Amino acid sequence: MSASPSPLAITRGSSRTAELDLSSVNGFSGNVSFSTRVYGSASAYLDTLSSASPNPTSIILSPGGTGKIALTISVGQSDTSSSLNVQVFALRQLWQFELDIQVTVT
Repeated sequence: MSASPSPLAITRGSSRTAELDLSSVNGFSGNVSFSTRVYGSASAYLDTLSSASPNPTSIILSPGGTGKIALTISVGQSDTSSSLNVQVFALRQLWQFELDIQVTVT
């Protein structure tokens, strides 16, 4: 599976939705579920007041097929990070694909 997200800029206290285009490579297929983790610039896994939510939380990819998910990223008003890293995990049984999205907080 592959995806190519662009870096985002989000104003503190607001949210933005990014669309992720997914494609199956090398015959990969099946039900893929998504989860996220957000961390700030001060520490690799610092608890932040920001969040990311995928929609839908799962899709079915056919071999050579494509899919889309919307990822809503919310930056907390009190989040002091100047940048965030959003990790999106695509999970299928014992397989995991990780996608990192850089967010500049303004």
